[in-house]
Amino acid sequence: SIQSISPESFSSVRGAVMMQVTNAGESFMVSDIKGTVYKNGSPFVTGKADSFYVAHGPQKVQIRGRASLCPGTSLWTVLGLLMFDPEDYTVDISVTITTDSGNVRVISKTRLPVTALLKIK
Repeated sequence: SIQSISPESFSSVRGAVMMQVTNAGESFMVSDIKGTVYKNGSPFVTGKADSFYVAHGPQKVQIRGRASLCPGTSLWTVLGLLMFDPEDYTVDISVTITTDSGNVRVISKTRLPVTALLKIK
């Protein structure tokens, strides 16, 4: 769920989301998080998120980050995300996963539907 969106300037925002996750495996750190969100196929925002830790078991994880508007996107459109249709959005994302035992893996996905990241009721 989106927890907050606040403007930093006319072209960037900071925000936070809360995710419910269940990790059945080893605990890990997620870092070097960056991506681009597309709305109806057009670049909407690019951004980076702060690193976060996922322990073993069920938990809520808060992710904070900063996004910059792509050309042609207005700040008012982004603020309207509080009532958005997730089916309009896809994301390119890249993250680095480091397990507690030291294994490192870079994961990249392109044009991943936002609905795949959200639990839609």
